[in-house]
Amino acid sequence: MSRATRRLKLQETLSGLTGVKKAYFQPPASIQLEYPCIIFTYSNERILHANNYTYKEEDEYEVTLITKEPLPDETMTELRELPYTRFNRHFVNDNLHHFSYNMRLIERN
Repeated sequence: MSRATRRLKLQETLSGLTGVKKAYFQPPASIQLEYPCIIFTYSNERILHANNYTYKEEDEYEVTLITKEPLPDETMTELRELPYTRFNRHFVNDNLHHFSYNMRLIERN
């Protein structure tokens, strides 16, 4: 599966989480966001080799839930339950709560 296909599937999954209006991939500053939303960005890759061939590809994303709620329990629970996802930090900016997660998408060849 290509990296672009994996990213589109991730966007579909994130858009379907309870309470999320839309998931944006690296949105430009000109876009007016609808809250609560998720912004995710590509942050890292890791490629493992065996016998001079690619064995496993890992794409890492930073996924940020942005909401007016201080603790959106249901959405946070659904995010935590996604494979290879871990909570990173929380911060408040412009009276909006930002919950940041690190997520890996793993493709085995």
